[in-house]
Amino acid sequence: MNNINEKLNELIDLLKNQDEVIYFNQIEDKLKANQFINEKLNQFRKMQQKHVLYENKNGKVPVDVNSKYENLQNELFEIPVFNEYLNLLNDINDVIQSVAFIIESEINSGLNRISE
Repeated sequence: MNNINEKLNELIDLLKNQDEVIYFNQIEDKLKANQFINEKLNQFRKMQQKHVLYENKNGKVPVDVNSKYENLQNELFEIPVFNEYLNLLNDINDVIQSVAFIIESEINSGLNRISE
Protein backbone atom coordinates (compact mmCIF):
# COMPACT_ATOMS: atom_id res chain seq x y z
CA MET A 1 0.00 0.00 0.00
CA ASN A 2 2.92 2.30 0.73
CA ASN A 3 4.14 1.85 -2.86
CA ILE A 4 0.71 2.88 -4.18
CA ASN A 5 0.81 6.08 -2.12
CA GLU A 6 4.30 6.85 -3.40
CA LYS A 7 3.22 6.35 -7.03
CA LEU A 8 0.11 8.42 -6.43
CA ASN A 9 2.20 11.25 -4.98
CA GLU A 10 4.53 11.03 -7.99
CA LEU A 11 1.55 11.28 -10.32
CA ILE A 12 0.18 14.27 -8.42
CA ASP A 13 3.57 15.99 -8.55
CA LEU A 14 3.83 15.26 -12.26
CA LEU A 15 0.42 16.83 -12.87
CA LYS A 16 1.15 19.83 -10.64
CA ASN A 17 4.33 20.56 -12.58
CA GLN A 18 2.71 20.57 -16.01
CA ASP A 19 2.98 23.93 -17.77
CA GLU A 20 -0.80 24.13 -18.17
CA VAL A 21 -1.40 23.61 -14.45
CA ILE A 22 1.26 26.13 -13.47
CA TYR A 23 -0.22 28.67 -15.88
CA PHE A 24 -3.73 27.87 -14.62
CA ASN A 25 -2.62 28.62 -11.05
CA GLN A 26 -1.13 31.92 -12.18
CA ILE A 27 -4.37 32.91 -13.91
CA GLU A 28 -6.35 31.84 -10.86
CA ASP A 29 -4.20 34.12 -8.71
CA LYS A 30 -4.82 36.99 -11.13
CA LEU A 31 -8.56 36.40 -10.95
CA LYS A 32 -8.53 36.30 -7.16
CA ALA A 33 -6.61 39.57 -7.07
CA ASN A 34 -8.98 41.35 -9.45
CA GLN A 35 -11.73 43.07 -7.48
CA PHE A 36 -13.89 43.76 -10.55
CA ILE A 37 -13.92 40.11 -11.58
CA ASN A 38 -14.58 38.97 -8.01
CA GLU A 39 -17.56 41.30 -7.74
CA LYS A 40 -18.93 40.03 -11.06
CA LEU A 41 -18.41 36.43 -9.95
CA ASN A 42 -20.19 37.07 -6.64
CA GLN A 43 -23.10 38.74 -8.44
CA PHE A 44 -23.24 35.86 -10.89
CA ARG A 45 -23.19 33.23 -8.13
CA LYS A 46 -26.04 34.96 -6.29
CA MET A 47 -28.06 35.21 -9.48
CA GLN A 48 -27.22 31.60 -10.30
CA GLN A 49 -28.60 30.53 -6.91
CA LYS A 50 -31.81 32.47 -7.58
CA HIS A 51 -32.01 30.96 -11.04
CA VAL A 52 -31.65 27.41 -9.71
CA LEU A 53 -34.08 28.06 -6.86
CA TYR A 54 -36.79 29.30 -9.23
CA GLU A 55 -36.08 26.45 -11.63
CA ASN A 56 -36.38 23.81 -8.90
CA LYS A 57 -39.29 25.38 -7.07
CA ASN A 58 -41.49 26.57 -9.92
CA GLY A 59 -40.04 24.88 -12.96
CA LYS A 60 -39.84 28.31 -14.55
CA VAL A 61 -37.45 31.21 -14.08
CA PRO A 62 -38.91 34.74 -14.17
CA VAL A 63 -37.84 36.71 -17.23
CA ASP A 64 -36.04 39.41 -15.22
CA VAL A 65 -34.04 36.85 -13.20
CA ASN A 66 -33.14 34.93 -16.34
CA SER A 67 -32.15 38.15 -18.10
CA LYS A 68 -29.91 39.29 -15.24
CA TYR A 69 -28.37 35.82 -15.06
CA GLU A 70 -27.58 35.78 -18.79
CA ASN A 71 -26.24 39.36 -18.72
CA LEU A 72 -23.86 38.58 -15.87
CA GLN A 73 -22.76 35.38 -17.58
CA ASN A 74 -22.10 37.29 -20.82
CA GLU A 75 -20.16 39.97 -18.95
CA LEU A 76 -17.92 37.28 -17.45
CA PHE A 77 -17.40 35.61 -20.81
CA GLU A 78 -16.32 38.95 -22.29
CA ILE A 79 -13.32 39.01 -19.92
CA PRO A 80 -10.43 37.35 -21.80
CA VAL A 81 -8.57 36.15 -18.70
CA PHE A 82 -11.77 34.55 -17.37
CA ASN A 83 -12.29 32.69 -20.66
CA GLU A 84 -8.70 31.53 -20.59
CA TYR A 85 -9.24 30.32 -17.02
CA LEU A 86 -12.33 28.32 -18.02
CA ASN A 87 -10.61 26.82 -21.05
CA LEU A 88 -7.60 25.73 -19.00
CA LEU A 89 -9.90 24.38 -16.29
CA ASN A 90 -11.68 22.24 -18.87
CA ASP A 91 -8.37 21.04 -20.35
CA ILE A 92 -7.00 20.10 -16.94
CA ASN A 93 -10.24 18.35 -15.97
CA ASP A 94 -10.07 16.37 -19.22
CA VAL A 95 -6.53 15.24 -18.40
CA ILE A 96 -7.53 14.26 -14.85
CA GLN A 97 -10.54 12.32 -16.13
CA SER A 98 -8.33 10.54 -18.67
CA VAL A 99 -5.83 9.60 -15.99
CA ALA A 100 -8.63 8.36 -13.73
CA PHE A 101 -10.07 6.30 -16.59
CA ILE A 102 -6.68 4.74 -17.36
CA ILE A 103 -6.12 3.89 -13.69
CA GLU A 104 -9.62 2.42 -13.37
CA SER A 105 -9.15 0.38 -16.56
CA GLU A 106 -5.80 -0.98 -15.38
CA ILE A 107 -7.21 -1.91 -11.98
CA ASN A 108 -10.21 -3.64 -13.55
CA SER A 109 -7.95 -5.44 -16.00
CA GLY A 110 -5.76 -6.62 -13.14
CA LEU A 111 -8.78 -7.75 -11.14
CA ASN A 112 -10.11 -9.67 -14.14
CA ARG A 113 -6.78 -11.47 -14.53
CA ILE A 114 -6.80 -12.38 -10.83
CA SER A 115 -10.34 -13.77 -10.97
CA GLU A 116 -9.59 -15.99 -13.98
